[in-house]
Amino acid sequence: MKVQQAAERFIPGSLTVIFPVADAALVELRGDHDLALTSKPGGLRETLPILIDAHPLVAIDLSDASFIDSSVISTLMVGHSHARERGSSLRIQLGGAPVVRRALELSGVFHQLDVVETRNEALRPPAA
Repeated sequence: MKVQQAAERFIPGSLTVIFPVADAALVELRGDHDLALTSKPGGLRETLPILIDAHPLVAIDLSDASFIDSSVISTLMVGHSHARERGSSLRIQLGGAPVVRRALELSGVFHQLDVVETRNEALRPPAA
């Protein structure tokens, strides 16, 4: 019964990239994100390094994500390292995503990432 209830709550994830301000890309993740979505063509694992190479600021909005797994967390950490190597910024916007916040905390990466609450904070120009 519990497995069936969990399956009924599964919301396939979506990834949208927008460019709301100059020199910044914003990736919006909605719904459930796991290895299948992260690693598919056009998924976060493929998209994130391209955006980091092209923009001084990349923000990932997880405020409408209902689930992330270790593949997403790993991709965020790889992206964080890649951005630092390039002198770029990668920010994670959590907003009202307590499940995502908890996943980042439990995995031990919450304080390693640049985590903010709002869209305005996420799109704040990087410090020079």
